[in-house]
Amino acid sequence: MSRTFKVWSPSEGETEQDADKITGDGARDAAELWADYKDASTVEYKIAGKGETPTVHVLHWDGPEKGKIERFRVSGRFVPTYTAQSLDEPDPEEA
Repeated sequence: MSRTFKVWSPSEGETEQDADKITGDGARDAAELWADYKDASTVEYKIAGKGETPTVHVLHWDGPEKGKIERFRVSGRFVPTYTAQSLDEPDPEEA
């Protein structure tokens, strides 16, 4: 069940006032979604590309644990993606 969390990174100089609201299936999911969002939005990919591992605080904004803060260290990696083009058949994407 999705819940709302506030996520911020003290190691990045952020405070709760700088937090992003994230909807996730749990605090860990919210931390991971935050990392994905932050990495992509800065286009620097400090987490997945440069190997930085910021600490994030995740505040339960609603639900039975409302007000509880959990801490996580997030990391990431790029996942290779491969495609294949037929040399024998026309490419359906070019049709």
